[in-house]
Amino acid sequence: MRVAVEPRHESWFTADCEKLLRRYGAALCWADRKGRPVTPLWSTASFGYLRFHEGAAGPWPRYGRSALGSWLDRMGVDGVGEWFVFFNNDPGGAAVIDAGVLARMAGQRGLEVSRVPEVRARPAASG
Repeated sequence: MRVAVEPRHESWFTADCEKLLRRYGAALCWADRKGRPVTPLWSTASFGYLRFHEGAAGPWPRYGRSALGSWLDRMGVDGVGEWFVFFNNDPGGAAVIDAGVLARMAGQRGLEVSRVPEVRARPAASG
């Protein structure tokens, strides 16, 4: 069974917590808000879990290509073979659009992508 945790209070971000997650192979959910990490970027499992909460591009709350590209760079961590990525920035269908854009970008880098709807939308304005 794979386990990922997404603590939302900084009191969890301690060396002891990181050590415990590593011991049991549980992933710390990497979380983003406005294109920036809001959690430590610990790789504690053989898989990764990433949540996009709110982008800084327009129209709000979309993510721009540079922010998504930065996350793809971060996801290139040694030892992490598979990533589960979720968007919950949903006003105006932003989550579906951004997931499609990220999937296309990942595919262009030669990464395997699954379970992403084909979307036809203009890229976000910036960010």
